[in-house]
Amino acid sequence: MRILFMDTYFPGFFRFLVPYVANQLKNDEKNEIIFLSEHKRRDYSISGVRHVSIRYPKVPSTYPIAEQITLNAVHQIEAFAHAMQQLKKNGFYPDIIIATEPCSAEIINIFPHACRVVYFDLYYNSLVDDILISKGKLASAQKKPMHLRNAFQLSSMLGCHCAIVPSRLQKESFPPLFQDKMSVLPMGIDAEFFNVKHSEVQREDSLSALRPELAALLECPELITYSSRNPNEYAGFSTVCQAIPRILAARPKSVAVLVTQNVQLAMEHPDCAKLMKIAHGRVHLLGQFTWNEYCVLLQKSAAHIYMSARPPLPTSLIEAMCCGALLIASDTRPVRDIVDHKVHGLLADFFNPVAIGDAVINALELSPKEKAKIQKNARTFAMQNYSAQKLIPLHYKKILECYEAMETEPIDAKKQL
Repeated sequence: MRILFMDTYFPGFFRFLVPYVANQLKNDEKNEIIFLSEHKRRDYSISGVRHVSIRYPKVPSTYPIAEQITLNAVHQIEAFAHAMQQLKKNGFYPDIIIATEPCSAEIINIFPHACRVVYFDLYYNSLVDDILISKGKLASAQKKPMHLRNAFQLSSMLGCHCAIVPSRLQKESFPPLFQDKMSVLPMGIDAEFFNVKHSEVQREDSLSALRPELAALLECPELITYSSRNPNEYAGFSTVCQAIPRILAARPKSVAVLVTQNVQLAMEHPDCAKLMKIAHGRVHLLGQFTWNEYCVLLQKSAAHIYMSARPPLPTSLIEAMCCGALLIASDTRPVRDIVDHKVHGLLADFFNPVAIGDAVINALELSPKEKAKIQKNARTFAMQNYSAQKLIPLHYKKILECYEAMETEPIDAKKQL
């Protein structure tokens, strides 16, 4: 069997699926797996998988955002199409193509007889607008590039045999016309990794490797944590900054730690700058964590704030649940689909700093028994329902079912030329 994977990054979205598929096919020398991507980690390879790089020009940031998105998408599609043509020229005709949506628009034109499985993210419409920032009051300038992206998604949708999305909300965002060919199946998180990290922290095996400033923070009697890749409104950064003074006032021994990959941008945010000024010494900004440090921080925190208004499946929320964090999460649809109020954590209004602050205070005032029950519920639910070790075999089964269901008879390679 010949399988072609395509994603912007290697292994990217398929970091669990590719090794699993390669392992399933390793005993037959006739099997061949190729991965097309733009970006690749130099120190990373997968046995039995050949990587092929693509390149394409980037549109300058001086262009209007709508033009940037459209032209970059066109360049990306053309680059993947050219790479597929080269594979075809060299005699590689895949039986199955597994791709993410940005790379897949031209698959049907180049390999029309392959089984085409495409993973989608989100279709931008009024449903999405309603749960994004400003409660549906997005400016038309913001909506235009989102809707332009839909055109490329529809092209990919029309050209695939099977479409897969990680959550029900993401499926519901697409037009009903296409939903029958869509399956909801998350990729999941590395449950085995979080099991190991959870055990290490319980035994304090991993505490000696922490950076000094983090080790010092863990000595605080009550640690309030918040994390976001970028300090933007979709992650509730501004609202959380406004909520923290209320928490610190009610809990005199507490200290807040804000984790983000872009510390400089966070420091320049007006609400964060104001917070750092009025709560000097009790609020800390940290970035560039190792996974070990991040897991330790979440497990040692007294309460972890998670805010998200983005519709895609919130994997960082699931990771926090696997760490056993006591969650205070946003009462938004993507989060509600995973967290039941007072069962897996406490939910609070995404747009209301007072409600968020009060939810954190209420969580900290719970009895040790109540806290432990919520934390156990969250961890158990996440490990049982979002373990990649359980979900990846289901992806492979779905892909094979799609391949076997194809009605097209195999065509000799020469007849495809």
